[in-house]
Amino acid sequence: MSDKPVDIARADALAARERLVDTLGELQQRFSPGHLAAEAWKEARGLIDDVTDDAARIAMKRPGLAIAIAGIAMVAVARGPLWDMLKSGILKRHATRREMAGLSDTEEDSTQ
Repeated sequence: MSDKPVDIARADALAARERLVDTLGELQQRFSPGHLAAEAWKEARGLIDDVTDDAARIAMKRPGLAIAIAGIAMVAVARGPLWDMLKSGILKRHATRREMAGLSDTEEDSTQ
């Protein structure tokens, strides 16, 4: 009879060890970088879909506001090139006025 409780205890220990190994395997897979990245991408994708749906709904309700926001966003993104174009246009216009007045850079500086 003393062998039977020991055998039962060994069987229980082996079963517990197998469950532990299975659990560790599941945890390893769940926390692997590839799995974490896939889960993060899936969640981000869902959030992006929600935001785009909301934006489309708002744009349909208030198209003027949507156009204004899109214009502001476009100016914010392209502010560098727009500023360069604006500066070059102003400088060209200023240079043309000097040429029309018949002044060179040195003459203009001496008059000031």
